[in-house]
Amino acid sequence: AIATKSADGNQVQVLVYNQDYYTGVSHPDDTQSDGVSVTVNNLPAGWTRAHVQLFGVDKTRSNSYSAWVKAGSPEYPTDKTWADMKRDQNMVSVKEPFTASLNNGAFSDSFTALRTGVYMYVLTNPDAGPAK
Repeated sequence: AIATKSADGNQVQVLVYNQDYYTGVSHPDDTQSDGVSVTVNNLPAGWTRAHVQLFGVDKTRSNSYSAWVKAGSPEYPTDKTWADMKRDQNMVSVKEPFTASLNNGAFSDSFTALRTGVYMYVLTNPDAGPAK
């Protein structure tokens, strides 16, 4: 996982990648999943809770490629295939947004991640004032 923090310290993003490490091979049609636990320590001083959003790109979410493959990988997509690919280009939430209490400046959560997938937590300090 990789984490970044906004310049004002009011948002933290955590990128999580899941792949089939047992074989080292990615399978676009793979439906296997893994339980993933994430803990982010040392959140900015003053945070007591975090508004949490979790987005994902995998076989079933936010994936225009899967829509194209499902249509038979056409060289010239139909209008319907274009519409399906455009629909699937947007980031989709893996779970409903929620507010989490922090434990000594740490956030923890778990989710089920498909192989192969990339997921992004967006943690925002709900107690911060408007961005300056």
